[in-house]
Amino acid sequence: MGTYRMRFLWADEIDADHAHYQKLLQRWGSDEAIDDMEHAFGSLFWQMPERVPCVVTLDARTQQAAFEEAAALWQRHPRLDGRVGYAIFDRQFTDCVVEVCDFRPKPARVSKAA
Repeated sequence: MGTYRMRFLWADEIDADHAHYQKLLQRWGSDEAIDDMEHAFGSLFWQMPERVPCVVTLDARTQQAAFEEAAALWQRHPRLDGRVGYAIFDRQFTDCVVEVCDFRPKPARVSKAA
């Protein structure tokens, strides 16, 4: 069995993937409809981690342990280069992302009550 891997992400990568995913949802209608469609993939996150730069191999053997290890690595490393999050690739299906974390501040909601 393989190992979990993580990759640090920059804002433009997360935004591009989100836009790509929204287009897929519009075309296919639901997650279930696009998950197994080979021709639907194309975003950076759906590439095998071996082909994507900045991949870190995790020691975790379970998905929960991978989430915890990735979170610990995120907290440990300074992000002076603009990284805003990370993705975790599945250990069995190495081309599948099991988690994407985006730590950018969320925009404040505007109250309609004025």
